Amino acid sequence: AMIAPTHYYAQHMQQRTGVPADRIHTIYNGLDPTGYEERSQLPSPHRIGFLARVCPAKGIDTFIDAFIHLRTTLGDTSTRLMIAGAMTRVDHKHMNTHRARLEKAELWQDVECHPNVSKTEKQALLRSCSLLSVPADYDEAFGLYMAEALLSGVPVVQPDRGAFPEIVAASGGGLLHRPGDAEHLAQQWQTVLQDTELN
Repeated sequence: AMIAPTHYYAQHMQQRTGVPADRIHTIYNGLDPTGYEERSQLPSPHRIGFLARVCPAKGIDTFIDAFIHLRTTLGDTSTRLMIAGAMTRVDHKHMNTHRARLEKAELWQDVECHPNVSKTEKQALLRSCSLLSVPADYDEAFGLYMAEALLSGVPVVQPDRGAFPEIVAASGGGLLHRPGDAEHLAQQWQTVLQDTELN
C-alpha cells in the first residue's frame, strides 16, 4: 500500500505512476497540538498572515499585490500584514523590491517581517493573525501551514488549486481565490475579515 496526504495527491500520483488506485490510501497530515492555542480574541487592527518560505513560488508577489489592492482600492484603511518564514539571501533581495513598492504606496509601516522564526515564535505569530493566506504558485500536496492555522482558530484564504480546495471543504475554515489573481484574493480577504462566522 501507499499513503498520500490528500485525495488530490493520491489521484495525482496514481496518474503519474500507474499504481492501481486501490493501493493508494489517503491519510491527512496530523499535528502535535502542543503549543498551538486558539487565539482569545481577534487582533485589532486586523492582521493578515503569510507563513511559508518568503519567495515567489509560495506566492509572496501575489500576496503583496493583494495587500496594496486591499488598502488602495477596496477602501481598507487599517489592516496590516505579518510575513514570517524561511528567507535566504536571495529571498531578502526579492523582498527588498517589495519593500520599495510598499514604501512608495506609504504602506510599509503596516507590514511586519519575521524571517527564519522558531516553532514557538511561529505559534505565537499565528495567534496574532485574523487570517492566513499563502497564495502558492503551484499545486501543493497538502500545505501544512493550513493545518497549523486552523488548529490556532485562524481561517485561511488559499488558491483554488492542488490540495487546497479539499482541505478548505473538509474543514470549513476559509475561502478560495482564483490562482494568481491578486485582486480576487484581496476581495476574499475582505469577505473573511467581515464574516463573523469565519472569524
